[in-house]
Amino acid sequence: MEKKKLSLLTTVHFFNDSYASFLPPLLPLLILRMDLSITSATFLVSVFTFSSSITQPVFGYLADLVTRRYFVVLGPALSAAFMSCIGVAPSYTALAVLLMLGGLGIAAFHPQTVALAGYASGERRGLGVSIFISGGTVGYSLGPLWFVYLVMVMGLEKSYLAAIPGLLFVAFLLRGGVLRERLEVKNREFSLAKSIMPQAKAIGLLYVIVVLWTAVRMGFIALLPILYAEQGFSLISGGLIITVFAITGAAGGLVGGYLSDRVGRKAVILIGLIISVPFLYGFVKTSGPLSVVLLALAGTTLMASSSVVIAMAQELIPENAGTASSIVMGLAWGVGGMLVVVFGMAAEKWGITSAMAVLSFLPIAAFLFALFLPEGDGVPAAVGGRRE
Repeated sequence: MEKKKLSLLTTVHFFNDSYASFLPPLLPLLILRMDLSITSATFLVSVFTFSSSITQPVFGYLADLVTRRYFVVLGPALSAAFMSCIGVAPSYTALAVLLMLGGLGIAAFHPQTVALAGYASGERRGLGVSIFISGGTVGYSLGPLWFVYLVMVMGLEKSYLAAIPGLLFVAFLLRGGVLRERLEVKNREFSLAKSIMPQAKAIGLLYVIVVLWTAVRMGFIALLPILYAEQGFSLISGGLIITVFAITGAAGGLVGGYLSDRVGRKAVILIGLIISVPFLYGFVKTSGPLSVVLLALAGTTLMASSSVVIAMAQELIPENAGTASSIVMGLAWGVGGMLVVVFGMAAEKWGITSAMAVLSFLPIAAFLFALFLPEGDGVPAAVGGRRE
C-alpha cells in the first residue's frame, strides 16, 4: 500500500465531498425563503444527485484514457466554486443550475481518483478503497455543520465564502505539481464491450444494489432535516443529525472494507444490508436519544458495503477501474438519488415518518439481489489465506 499517495487522495476526497453535503441541511431554510413544497425541495436533491452521478461514466471513460491527474484538480475546483454559491441564488431555477454545475465537479472527481486509490492500495484494495471512501464520507459528514454555522453567522447571502478552503487546497495541489505527475497504470487502447460483457451479470447486480441503498441513504439525508424542522429543532440540529448518520456510515465503510479483505466482499454486503433494516425502522418509530443511537447503527450497517461494492467492481474489470467505479459509484448513485423525489412526494402525501418507514425496508430488496453475487471474491492469499 502506497500510504503517502493514498493519504493525499483521501484528503482531497474529504474537501471535495464536504461541498456535496451543503444542500440538505439548508432545505428547511430554502423551503421558507422560496416558499417550496417538500416535493420541490427534494427535487433539488435529485437534480444535484443526477448531475453528480449520472455523468460519472463519461468522466470514468475519459479517466481511463488520460495520463495525467486533470480530474483530481478540476473536480474540487468546480464543486467548491458552485456549491458555495447556492445561498445567493436569486431563483429556484438559478439554484438548480448551480447544483447541476457543482454536481459536475463531483462527477469529474470520483472515477479517476477512486481508481488511483485502488491502485495505491496494492493487495489491500478493500481496506485502501474504504479509507479513501471514508475520507469523503467524513467530509460529507462535517460539511453540513460548518456550512450551516457559516450561514447562521454570516448570513445566507455570504455562503460563497465557503469556497475559500476548497480553492486553497486546489491551489496547494497545483503548486505540488499534481498535474505534472503521470499516472502509472493506464491502458489507452481498450474495448469497453470486451472488458465489461464477461462480467455483465455481476456488474448489473452491483449496480442495482447500489441504486437501492443510495435511495435509502439519500432519502434519509434529504428528509432528516425537514423532519427535525417540523419537530421544532434548529437548523444546527438538522445539520448535526445528518452528520451522525453520515459519519457513522464512514466508520461502517471503513470496517466493512477491512473485513471484506478477510471474509470476502459478498459476505460483508449481505450482512450489512440485512441488519440495517431494524435500525432504520427503529429510528423512525422511536424518539429522543434512543432514536439517535439507532440512526447511528443504521448508518454504520447500511454503509458497510459502500467501499466493498467499488472494490468488487474494480476487481471484476481491473483493466478499466475508472469505468467500473463510475458504473457502481456514479451511475447507480444518480438513479438512486433520483428516487428521492418519489419519497418526497410520498412524504408530502402521507407524512415524513411514513415515507421513511417505507425506505427502511428497501435494503431487503438489495439483500435479495446480493444473494446472486459471485462467490470467492476479495480474499487475497497474502491477507486472508488461500483462495479456493
